[in-house]
Amino acid sequence: MVVKSEEVYQAYKKALATFGAKPLPLPPQAEGPKGVLRLFSWLLGEFEGLQEVAQTAGDNAAMVASEGLLAILKCAGCSDLDRLADRGFDFASHEELASKMESIQSVKKAFLRRFWLVSGREIIRAIAAVQLEAVSVFASKALKVYACWYFANVCALVGGSRCRGF
Repeated sequence: MVVKSEEVYQAYKKALATFGAKPLPLPPQAEGPKGVLRLFSWLLGEFEGLQEVAQTAGDNAAMVASEGLLAILKCAGCSDLDRLADRGFDFASHEELASKMESIQSVKKAFLRRFWLVSGREIIRAIAAVQLEAVSVFASKALKVYACWYFANVCALVGGSRCRGF
């Protein structure tokens, strides 16, 4: 049970890293039904945060794709792009654009082949790596703050003279 739990944790950790996220630590190890219950409880907690991870990854992909496409259009000499930033410009909904979707399929495929697969995905991976590093740094700093708080409180309980170097 303990070995399988660690295997599950490492595989999940690797999968989350592609999105720039880290799992919570595994609960304390236990054998038998108690260990299974702890692992399932941990998994349920992880599933709660998975929606946010997926949403952030989707937002990052949309940002990179739209920036790339808009920059390509600008380089191609599209002069109407600035109209999109006007406060009065109303973006059509996806539903309203449905009739236009068929006519842009060749452009979409070219964009995916020649931009997204060449550099867009790499940018998303780089963003995920930066987010993962930020999560790691934040967790490390939070742990240090907690450790200082904890030891300061322990020192206060046992008497300050024993903790002068802290």
